Amino acid sequence: MRLPLFLSLTALLFLAACRTAGPSAIQSTPATGPGPVAVIDGQPLTQTDFEEQYARALSTSADSIEGRSEFLDRYVNYRLKVLEARRAGYADRPDVQQEIQSYRSQLARPYLVGREVTDPLVRQLYERRKEAVKASHILVTVSPDAPPADTLAAYERIAALRDSALAGVEFGRLARDYSQDPSAQRSPGEPGAGGNLGFFGGGRMVQPFEDYAYDTPVGGISPVFRTQFGYHILKVDARRALPPARELAHIMIQPRGPSPVDSADARRRVSLALERLQAGESFAAVAEELSDDRNSAQNGGNIGLLGFDQGLPDAMRDSAFALSAPGMFSGPAQTRFGYHIMTYLREEPLGTLEEEYETLKQQVASLPRAQEAQTAFSRSLRAELGDSIHAAVIDSWVANMPGDSLYRALIQGAFTPEEEERVLATLGDSTWTVADYQTWFRSSRLPSASGDVRENVLSSLETFLDEQALTYEVARLEDRNADFRRTMQEFRDGILLFRLMEDSVWSKASTDSSGLRALYDTNPQEWRFPERVEVISMSAGSDSVLFAARDQLRAAESPSTVFAELETRIRVDTTYIASRSGSAFDEVLDLEEGEFTDPSRSSGRYIMLRHNGIQPARQKTFDEARTELINRHQVLLEMRLMERLRARYRVQVWPERLP
Repeated sequence: MRLPLFLSLTALLFLAACRTAGPSAIQSTPATGPGPVAVIDGQPLTQTDFEEQYARALSTSADSIEGRSEFLDRYVNYRLKVLEARRAGYADRPDVQQEIQSYRSQLARPYLVGREVTDPLVRQLYERRKEAVKASHILVTVSPDAPPADTLAAYERIAALRDSALAGVEFGRLARDYSQDPSAQRSPGEPGAGGNLGFFGGGRMVQPFEDYAYDTPVGGISPVFRTQFGYHILKVDARRALPPARELAHIMIQPRGPSPVDSADARRRVSLALERLQAGESFAAVAEELSDDRNSAQNGGNIGLLGFDQGLPDAMRDSAFALSAPGMFSGPAQTRFGYHIMTYLREEPLGTLEEEYETLKQQVASLPRAQEAQTAFSRSLRAELGDSIHAAVIDSWVANMPGDSLYRALIQGAFTPEEEERVLATLGDSTWTVADYQTWFRSSRLPSASGDVRENVLSSLETFLDEQALTYEVARLEDRNADFRRTMQEFRDGILLFRLMEDSVWSKASTDSSGLRALYDTNPQEWRFPERVEVISMSAGSDSVLFAARDQLRAAESPSTVFAELETRIRVDTTYIASRSGSAFDEVLDLEEGEFTDPSRSSGRYIMLRHNGIQPARQKTFDEARTELINRHQVLLEMRLMERLRARYRVQVWPERLP
């Protein structure tokens, strides 16, 4: 399962906390032959353990990782800090335990659902975006809550049609004559005619239909299957690799009436458009002038980024995706809308699974299959744990209350204390009372107001048990998933390290005024500003205000007077820059003193910069050097901390044993 970015960086974040002091002089004892690469407090760090940590750091790092020897030094520092934090009792602090629990609460359920539900669906959808299936189908409708007799009759009818198809009766004819999908009776060439659904890839159809389409060989006929629409059979007519999506444009020419003269006029206008394109005129210009699709004509005929399986009429699709290079244009393709001349502007190939993951994850989340898969996973957990529903309790409710009254009683808690204590369901070794169900019911979606009340409440109770099964699995996630267990351990260690460093180094350095002063007084000349350019930045809602200020300053008016006059319309800041940094201020370094940049727009305002002279190099005051002093003090405090920890935990390392 893919972890969110803030989770995948957790280990690196706290390993990075080991790096502020630079490489440490951990005692190294010469050694030969295989053996641990380090010993900390008597516990060996084996080569295998080290290589696992190093590989994980490499796989999650956005930057290059240092060599093994340096990483060993950093990792030993990390382990020492965690050991010290545990010895100091940070792990037992209520605020630390609360933070760890809060983190787990945010992570565990999304992790479980992602690993067991979302990831498999994303991987399946990714693979199915590589291949398109062309299929035809026959539908016999039946509602999900139809009586058994109606359901059986529908099944027998579709089974008989399948037998006919297997016996050689033409599938399209069966679809036209018997399918209850209204599109099957359309004229040949129209979408759905004869049951023909055209090409489609993953995510375009409901899950059962898609599954049977991809599982049935070309020319084969599927078993009977059911969706929310009824019973289906399908025939796979073809398969093909799904080409990359293309950004398409078209010129559409429509006959202006039904007469032969209108058709001839449309063909004349198509010929005119082709002649202008062949003469080198831009597609966008011809589309803007001649296309009858006025919505796209004003955008040069652009109809957007479209996939091969996104429902374009076959003739348009085939013309557009047959073009071999961007900018080429097709001959006229005829559809029920008219004639189309196609071109494409660019392709967007399918990326790697990693690159496509977030987009596909969002697509999966919008499909019914996501909730269906989560329900199926919950039901598998319930089957593993064992569950039961005490239907007699519900029967007593239904016998004594109409549906509205029962729902109101569940929401308002109108049952007696004795009734609330009755066991309603079990799951594994847990029991759930009426009161437990009431609490959940108040915050859940109400059952349908129509239909059988008993069945509605039972369905609601099934959903309740599905939720409890997920909650149960979340609670035991560390026991059943090594990756999650490792993630949580890394977070616990990271929090402990953070609190230790915060108390022993970071906060201590920033509040140690005497230590900072002593560090400054040891060598005041070390803390200096280099020669810098003073930059006056002026920003306003209008560039005319900036031009007015510039003209007044060029006329040698006092800056304080100019800015005072414009104080409600202009904002002024002063910045000092010593060298180029890739920012907008770099432009000032190319100016002479007193010169101005042209206005530039940023965040809805106009900005103008002035070279206001060069400030000579000088010594920093204590206050000006404070930030640098704190950083230096932190480094020194961490070095001293590590010296104490190396001695306390009897550290030895053997970097020469690293491969």
